[in-house]
Amino acid sequence: MTSEIKGVRGVQAGSAGLYAITGTPAAPASRDTGRQASLGDRVSLTGLGSQVQALARTLEHVPVVDQARVSSVREAVVDGSYEIDNARVADKIIRFELMLPEPRYGDASPA
Repeated sequence: MTSEIKGVRGVQAGSAGLYAITGTPAAPASRDTGRQASLGDRVSLTGLGSQVQALARTLEHVPVVDQARVSSVREAVVDGSYEIDNARVADKIIRFELMLPEPRYGDASPA
């Protein structure tokens, strides 16, 4: 997949290897317009860039919320069958806390 880009000179590499910009140096500025004429600059996606683009297109059609899961939890709360496992919640909180960096001595602490 390529797209024409105007006003870009030389060869550049895109961030994270997702695309490459290539082309010939732009022609000198025109006296009338003050703009530079492009001589065929192009952008092309790398294999990784194409994969990311395909994944993005696929994710556009995936719902953000799993309505079936929301409905089942809602029904369980309403009928009183939803149970909270306190030990599991505590374990998740502890695991989260262990992932946080330890404060260093001398760092300003939040008020």
